[in-house]
Amino acid sequence: MDRSKDNFTTYKNFVLLAECEDLTYHQVFDTSYAWSWMHATEQLGKGEDSLHKIWDILHQYTQYPEGAYKLFYTSNHDENSWNGTEYEKYGKAAKAWAVFTLTWNGQPLIYSGQELPNHKRLAFFDKDPLDWSSEARLHTFYQKLLRLRSEHPALRAASEEVETRFVAADHPDKVILFERVSAGRTVVVILNFSPYPLEVHIYSQHVLETTYSSLFAGDHIRPADNLYLPVPAWGFEVLVS
Repeated sequence: MDRSKDNFTTYKNFVLLAECEDLTYHQVFDTSYAWSWMHATEQLGKGEDSLHKIWDILHQYTQYPEGAYKLFYTSNHDENSWNGTEYEKYGKAAKAWAVFTLTWNGQPLIYSGQELPNHKRLAFFDKDPLDWSSEARLHTFYQKLLRLRSEHPALRAASEEVETRFVAADHPDKVILFERVSAGRTVVVILNFSPYPLEVHIYSQHVLETTYSSLFAGDHIRPADNLYLPVPAWGFEVLVS
């Protein structure tokens, strides 16, 4: 049987996920795990690494062949059971990293109970029901992000029509700021990985001059009007044009 990727794409309606980061697997597989990214983000939360390490890893991912995807997540069955919940790994930065996984160029994964949120490690080999008796407090959070991802052309993964790029701004050791652009429409994401609220100055004229709507606040923002955008401690902002 010819197992080349071209042969599969002739008739397949499924996605092949490689549980590894071996680049050669993308000769056949569509998606591979973003393990290096996940470990680096966890180390950042423990003060053992820097944002520069994460930027380097993301740059490596951009060198993958056309049509290759990376799977981004803050929790899954292995991580939750063996290494801890997303709140054990990331603390107060858990939601900011969740925003990243749903807006960066790749495929996102949401694990059972993240919309609750789930703060416990689930048994790996035994039935361990989630407690759905209370309101899912992060339902709207994930709903907004998933709806934006499904509807906005700039959030299409691995598309030649979408450009993903970092944007220069203040506090490069604490802030990740990137934009995704398609056909003149833009999503700008600002993530603050520090315990302090920050005023972020963006050094990009076309970003500054565009008017956006805030995904979570709902108001309209034109960065050039105020020069500095306030971002809460461990917080985030998603701007949509």
